[in-house]
Amino acid sequence: MGPLCCYSSLHSTFADTADNFHGFTCDCFRYAGGRLLWVYRSRDYQGHQANAHGSLRTAVVDPVLRSAALRAGLRRKEELFNAFNGTDKSVPLYEAITAIMNSQPPALIAIDLDDYHAEYVGHTSDGRQFFVTTPFIAAVNNEPGREYLAVFLFDQAGRFLEARIDDLGTRKELDQDRARDLLAKRLEELDGLEYGRIEVQPFKIERFGTTFGLVPRPPEDDDDGGWWVELLPGNYMAFHEPWDSGEYDT
Repeated sequence: MGPLCCYSSLHSTFADTADNFHGFTCDCFRYAGGRLLWVYRSRDYQGHQANAHGSLRTAVVDPVLRSAALRAGLRRKEELFNAFNGTDKSVPLYEAITAIMNSQPPALIAIDLDDYHAEYVGHTSDGRQFFVTTPFIAAVNNEPGREYLAVFLFDQAGRFLEARIDDLGTRKELDQDRARDLLAKRLEELDGLEYGRIEVQPFKIERFGTTFGLVPRPPEDDDDGGWWVELLPGNYMAFHEPWDSGEYDT
C-alpha cells in the first residue's frame, strides 16, 4: 500500500458523481493504487478560493476513509481535514486507512440490544448466545417474496451452533397472529433468557433454497470499502468496522 498523495487536482469532471462540485477545481487525496479517498472543492471556475465551510460541507469521503476516521477518533470533517493536511500529526489516520484496506473478515461481531432489529439478542441460562430475527425475501415484480422467523444459537465463545427457521409464507399471505404466537413459542423454548449484547461469529447456512446467516461480504474496488457482514436474506442489518461497536446499518 503506497502513501497518501496530497493535493492532486481534479476539475469539473468529478461532477458526474457529485453535482455540487460542478464548476470547481477539487483537491483530492489518493492512495498510490488510485483509490479516491477524499475530495473537496477548493476553487471556483474563476480561480477564487472556495469558502472553507462550504468546501468541507460538500466534501466527498470514501467509506474506507469514514471507517478509518471513526477508528482514529475523528467525528467531524474539519478534524479529518486537519489530519490530512498534517495540522494534527497525533492522529494515526494513515495507519487506520492501511489497516482497513488490508483487513480480513471478522472473527466475531458485536450486536447490542435495541428496540429495532436487535430486539431479541442475549444469553440463555446455560450460557449460549441467541439472536431471534425475521429474515425475508422482498416481493419484487412478480415474485411474491417470503417471510421467515429465525432463531440463531451460538456458544459462549460466539461459535455458531444451530439455526431454527420457520417459513411463514409470502408477505401477502402472512398471518400476523400466527407469527406472533410462533415468536412467543420460540422464545419460550430458550430457557432463562437474559437480554443484552452478544458477540458472535459470521456464518451462513442453506434452508428452503435460500442463504441465511450473518454473511461476510469482501471489499470491492468500486464499492463501500472494507468488509461488511450482512444479515441474510433481506440484508436489513449490515455490520462494518469497528466490529466491536455493536452498531449496524439498515
